[in-house]
Amino acid sequence: MEGAGRFEAISVSYAAGVIAAWALGGAPAAGIVCSVALLPLVWIAARHPSWQYTPDVLLPAAFLCLGVMGYAGAVATRGAWPAFGMGWLSEAADGALGALQDRISATGVSGQTNALLRALLTGDRSLLPRETTAVFRQSGAAHILALSGLHLGIIYLVVRTVLAAAGNNPFARWVRAALAVALCGAYTFITGWRPSTVRALIYIIAAELHSLLPGRRRSPLGTLCLAAMLQLIADPQLIRDTGFQLSYLAMTGTALVFPRLRSLYPAGLRFDPLRKLWEMLSLSISCQLFTAPLVWVRFKIFPRYFLVTNLVALPLTEILMICALAMLALSCVGLCPAFLPALCDRLADLLLVCLKAISSL
Repeated sequence: MEGAGRFEAISVSYAAGVIAAWALGGAPAAGIVCSVALLPLVWIAARHPSWQYTPDVLLPAAFLCLGVMGYAGAVATRGAWPAFGMGWLSEAADGALGALQDRISATGVSGQTNALLRALLTGDRSLLPRETTAVFRQSGAAHILALSGLHLGIIYLVVRTVLAAAGNNPFARWVRAALAVALCGAYTFITGWRPSTVRALIYIIAAELHSLLPGRRRSPLGTLCLAAMLQLIADPQLIRDTGFQLSYLAMTGTALVFPRLRSLYPAGLRFDPLRKLWEMLSLSISCQLFTAPLVWVRFKIFPRYFLVTNLVALPLTEILMICALAMLALSCVGLCPAFLPALCDRLADLLLVCLKAISSL
């Protein structure tokens, strides 16, 4: 087992240890049991120092135990991490989030669009009517309202497009990468370090490093394992969060199934609308295969029309968010044209009309 494969193995082992400890109730004794279970492997490795498979067995076993002990320790201390006087950062984040919400309200969009944009851009769903929330849930689009990696990914694409004007020389690429990561990191921070947005931020950092170091092979599964291990090291109790579970199940489907489904479409023209449609369908199916069982277990629902919903709602949501970001940026400097708020209203209305039609099927 070499390089990336060994790293993926220890990452999965660490996550498995956290899951095992969670299943055992987080008892501190579980960590001791796992550590004792590791002793025979250590003894075998000591007796056979030339054994070529020693790292491939010992490293995953050690990280399995570390995962168990990490979760048990988090439960024992009730996840109480010292703040180290960082309260002012939380206050600054709350202030920035409030300012963003106020800016959305000040753009002049309708009340319905204001509530929807606050949910999409800040995660605040308090202004959404129950009827609207029900429409999203019944149509299988509830994940769009939950601030996640999808939303940060759209913001990242907008930021990258704007920063492309900086040029493509080596210095410009480093500056562009630093600004993109800083802006996305700031957004992740002010919106509350949600598990799915943190995962997306780790993906963004990996993507930027890959663009700056093109000689290194990029592994989607390796990035997924890295993100999961980093988040579980920082907070092992995240394993109990449904949003965390759904986010990583969806990304597992994207990493394992999506490339195979996408490759089924025959090679042809470079610009092929049907290929784009097939890729969207493949992505939806890949995510649903892994998330649907958990959704059924937790919520006893299955979105029957998820393919139609994703084909309609996701592109509309992306266009709405891009227009909203342009509107907010221009309104900050007093240059927002009147048609942008009106366009956001129309897009929000169209999104809701489509979801209502799907939910009534």
